[in-house]
Amino acid sequence: MVEKLSKEKYEELVLELANKGLTNEKIGLIIKKEHKIVPRSYVKISKILKKHNIQIDPDRASLEKAVKKLEKHALVHKQDQTFRRSLSVKSAKLRKIEKAAAK
Repeated sequence: MVEKLSKEKYEELVLELANKGLTNEKIGLIIKKEHKIVPRSYVKISKILKKHNIQIDPDRASLEKAVKKLEKHALVHKQDQTFRRSLSVKSAKLRKIEKAAAK
């Protein structure tokens, strides 16, 4: 059975999940799976976040997560050269995104 929430309750739910640091895609999946709500019948998640001046860049978030994971890998596998290349590429992409966001 699909719940029917008021628009205000739906907006509160989206903002609560966004404050946890989740991306728009993850918020939509959680609402759909855990709360059994079809997000298509409400206002778009990105519009709600934009209205409340909350911006989550999914590319930046995933790159930060990957860089953190590779740095952790570096502590254990000091001789691994492949990861070093991967780390430098991902770090460069992250810097490029941050530089573009600063403009």
